[in-house]
Amino acid sequence: MVKNVIYLSVLIGILSVYALKVDAVYDPGQTPVNEREQSVPNQLIVKFKKGYDPGTLKYKIDQRNSLKRTFLGKVKLMFMDVVNPRTPEKDLQLLNMAHRQAGVINLEDNPEDTNISTYLLNTDGKKTYQQMESIYKKLPQVEYVQPNYLYYPLEQLP
Repeated sequence: MVKNVIYLSVLIGILSVYALKVDAVYDPGQTPVNEREQSVPNQLIVKFKKGYDPGTLKYKIDQRNSLKRTFLGKVKLMFMDVVNPRTPEKDLQLLNMAHRQAGVINLEDNPEDTNISTYLLNTDGKKTYQQMESIYKKLPQVEYVQPNYLYYPLEQLP
């Protein structure tokens, strides 16, 4: 019990030190941030349904390609495609088309997300958020889409 209290007090102390140091929540390589901005320009957060994120789809495609090397593997693939005509290749192709339409320059996965299904998309800025949202909401692989919101402290510290 005493150990837990000590750990909790150390954690609170560390968090309070970091809270004092927060003065921006934005990568300075882009447009300057002011208090009126609600989200990072040209960035979008996309959460994919379980098993349909780009990394998992590429892994499934690799598994399917390894099955193609043997006769029994080819037969198994044929039955898999009859049972489920929605293949990882088709899903990844749809995803890549959406990225091109939205003007995605860079795709970063979230290292804190253990399911690896949340991605930060950096775009070229030619489309509005609403246009990009409509592109991704049409995809069956996407769970939700949102802007990369900025968060500000409630009180400005002196």
